[in-house]
Amino acid sequence: MTTAQPPVVVIVGGGITGLSAAYYLLRTAREAAIPLRALVIERDERLGGKIRTDIIGQQRQFIIEGGPDAFLAQKPWASDLARDLGLGDELLPINVRKPATSVLVHGKPIPLPEGLRLITPAKWLPFLLSPVLSPWGKAHMLLDLALPARNVQGDESLAAFVRARLGDEALDRLAEPLMSGIYNGDPAEQSMLATFPQFRATERQYGSIIRGTRAMQKKAPANDSSNSSSNSPFLTLRGGMGTLVDALTAALDGNILSGRRVQRITPNAGQPAGYQVQLDDGTALDADAVILATQAFVAADLLSEWQPALAAKLRRIPYLSTGTMSLAFHPADIRRPFAGFGLVIPQSEHRHLNAITVTSEKFTHRAPEGDVLLRVFFGGFRNPDLVEKPDAELLALVRQELRSLMGITALPRFARIYRWRDASPQYHVGHLDLVREIERLAPPRLLLCGCAYGGVGIPDCLRQAKNAAARIFAQVRDTVMVSPAS
Repeated sequence: MTTAQPPVVVIVGGGITGLSAAYYLLRTAREAAIPLRALVIERDERLGGKIRTDIIGQQRQFIIEGGPDAFLAQKPWASDLARDLGLGDELLPINVRKPATSVLVHGKPIPLPEGLRLITPAKWLPFLLSPVLSPWGKAHMLLDLALPARNVQGDESLAAFVRARLGDEALDRLAEPLMSGIYNGDPAEQSMLATFPQFRATERQYGSIIRGTRAMQKKAPANDSSNSSSNSPFLTLRGGMGTLVDALTAALDGNILSGRRVQRITPNAGQPAGYQVQLDDGTALDADAVILATQAFVAADLLSEWQPALAAKLRRIPYLSTGTMSLAFHPADIRRPFAGFGLVIPQSEHRHLNAITVTSEKFTHRAPEGDVLLRVFFGGFRNPDLVEKPDAELLALVRQELRSLMGITALPRFARIYRWRDASPQYHVGHLDLVREIERLAPPRLLLCGCAYGGVGIPDCLRQAKNAAARIFAQVRDTVMVSPAS
């Protein structure tokens, strides 16, 4: 008696979510000694999605990140994957700077006060002495200590939450550039429960987010480790985040089809509970299960022919376009450096840029000794049109801003531009309900995962990929027929 053909799982999308889903799926099957085939299909020749690392120079190298340059250390999925792939020794913590970040207020960079935990003060004196907020703004924030916990049912916007607890000034100068900047979204539309649910939980538990933040901060030292890497809030890889993609690609050798576009996914009439994946060259692949790790609107296009209700829900997740530009300078070119390695810029400042990072100070091994590497961020909900400007015009705007903000008049040694069109999903109010409805409508053995659904950061994407791999494996393993010993 012979065994049946091993089940085939097709993963559409060769970003970090799709690659890691395939990796975990194959690893689980191997550990269980169950035959399984997995194929990642990516429409671009390049893999990794928004993770892109470029090396400029040979003897004196600049490591340029086009997309994410690090990941949250407290969420273990990214560092766990790095160690699984043999990259544990390559993990690199963020450099310690006090302060780490400044905020632009009336055209002037001002350091954020020591002890600020995202938007809430854990230390009184630095907060009270800081000029980031006016006396009225500080007084309004401190009202959070006296206000009772609100009885809000359901979701609300980030702007509504912060305005109610901490006031308009805290929203303008802290929450909008620091919190909504993570999602490149408008705080008036951004879902509180989908992005920062911990603040709602803190309000309910302590009656005040300031009181709760301070209480949790007092407990934190007991959990600290003496290891500087484990104390770092962010980690990266010594050779750049692209190292993670390269290691995944090597581990998946023979299981990736790049430069090919999926046209549609339909039920397979000859295979119960199976699918047919149509490619742009007319090829039709049979699959026992499918993982869609693409933008939500791409998934909608692939499924609309036979899942119109699901496709309609997927199209309700909006996207924004963003961009980054990395520029190299000599230290003497920067006449007015700001404190820390990051400058966040509130929307009310009416600038072309959303933020600036001194990459060469944020991480070691990013620029040669004696050089400064900057990275600027643009686009998002504030200035989406900037993403489409020609290179020369965009560079001129960036140089104008750097001249105004940092006193840089020199030409950069080089400038590298990255545009991410329709790549930033927006978690609008009600996002969690929308995702639950999408999951309810998804047919058996077809899973959707990635930054459109359960978190935009690399660790959250990896968590979703690992969960999707486990679920798909559990669903298809029973189709494997193992012959009895004879």
